[in-house]
Amino acid sequence: MVLGGKSRTRKGFRPRVVPGRVLSRPGAAGVPAAVGRGETASRNVGGETAGRGLPRLGRLAFLVVFVYLFTGLVLQSVEAMGLARQARDLEQRVAALTEENERLATEIEYAKTDEYIERIAREELGLTRPNEIPYSTAGASTGP
Repeated sequence: MVLGGKSRTRKGFRPRVVPGRVLSRPGAAGVPAAVGRGETASRNVGGETAGRGLPRLGRLAFLVVFVYLFTGLVLQSVEAMGLARQARDLEQRVAALTEENERLATEIEYAKTDEYIERIAREELGLTRPNEIPYSTAGASTGP
């Protein structure tokens, strides 16, 4: 009888481990057995892999941790994009307020001049200089 590529003799029974094939000893029905020199069958009891990869529980734990970290990375990226958009909006607002501040500073400087004070006195207060005769064209008709 040939098992795993070697013939079975009474002396030196050491079958080769073939992945996917379950080996068992006589009398241990359905229970995978370890085979000579530290070699094991391709699957151990409990569904754990022997010698290759991680056990199922380890793979599941790895998957859970990976999904958790990936989700955290995605959420961090979304938050970073939102903060970048907010920073850009705030920079635009700062630029607009700086421009308005400069305009108001110019207007304040103009309000301190004699020209501005005289214009306001004539237009809004109706004041005139001595020996001036005020006249108004508002409400005047044009023709007979």
